[in-house]
Amino acid sequence: MSGPIPSELANLSKLKSLNLSSNELSGTVPNQLGNLSSIWSELNLSNNLLSGRIPTELGSLSRLNSLNLSSNELSGTVPNQLGNLSSIWSELDLSNNLLSGRIPTELGSLSRLKSLNLSGNELNGPIPHQLGSLSNVNSLNLSENQLSGSLPAELGNLFKLEALDLSDNQLDGPIPTELGNLASLENLDLSSNGLYGRIPPELANLSNLKRIDLVKNRLVGPVPLELFNLSNLKSLNIDEDELKHNFRNALKQLEETVQTLSPPSSPIPTMEQSSPPSSFHPSKDQSPSSSSSTSDNDQSSPRMSGCLLWLALLVLLGSLCVMALNAQ
Repeated sequence: MSGPIPSELANLSKLKSLNLSSNELSGTVPNQLGNLSSIWSELNLSNNLLSGRIPTELGSLSRLNSLNLSSNELSGTVPNQLGNLSSIWSELDLSNNLLSGRIPTELGSLSRLKSLNLSGNELNGPIPHQLGSLSNVNSLNLSENQLSGSLPAELGNLFKLEALDLSDNQLDGPIPTELGNLASLENLDLSSNGLYGRIPPELANLSNLKRIDLVKNRLVGPVPLELFNLSNLKSLNIDEDELKHNFRNALKQLEETVQTLSPPSSPIPTMEQSSPPSSFHPSKDQSPSSSSSTSDNDQSSPRMSGCLLWLALLVLLGSLCVMALNAQ
């Protein structure tokens, strides 16, 4: 089906649902669709060739459950009036258009909304802290825009959130520790921004987390070792420099720990040593006398400490390498 959407559709006073998705409809979205006061299930005009602005009149569809205008060529700003869609609960999807300007703070009033997708546009300005009031949202996707400023700490109030994608923007500042409150979160993507500071160890509180992507930021310091305890984590994507820093830091911590626990006379190998101490191998010219047996017993503790340290180092390196491979 091609051509413009007939404005006469607004005369269907008992219409409950309108789905015209995946066609070749062109032209603008008729303002008259805002008069469909009886529509309550969905208004889906996605995957067409529609252009022009989103009519402010769509904010009058107070009974609407779902609005999908994605994958068109719609331009202009996101109407503030969409914040009046008090009954909308399934989704508000305006992704993959040419929308510009700021995200309206009024969208924070959609307390029943489960999915908000504004990705793939040209939206700019900060992320409104009012979005932290979307208490029922389980998916928030604002990726591939030109959003700037810091991440609102209020996003940590979205306790039902399962997927948060803010990638490919111009966001800066630290990662808020409040994100560690998102107990239901499974996917976190903050990649390709300008975030700086350390990765907060509070992210290790996200026991349901399956995927985390933090690459292409300006994060510094080690990766919190607590993240490696997340049993559901399947993908950890971090910058190479951060991973190298974590290797060095973990090895140093292990060396210091073993040094503290070993006897004072134990020859503890350091990170720079490339092979175990030669005393690990018994001398060939030793005779099996009682004196040599006593000497061997006296040296067994240092030998065992060195052996255990090298074994621990190998196990740790193997575990970290597996983590690194899985993160790719």
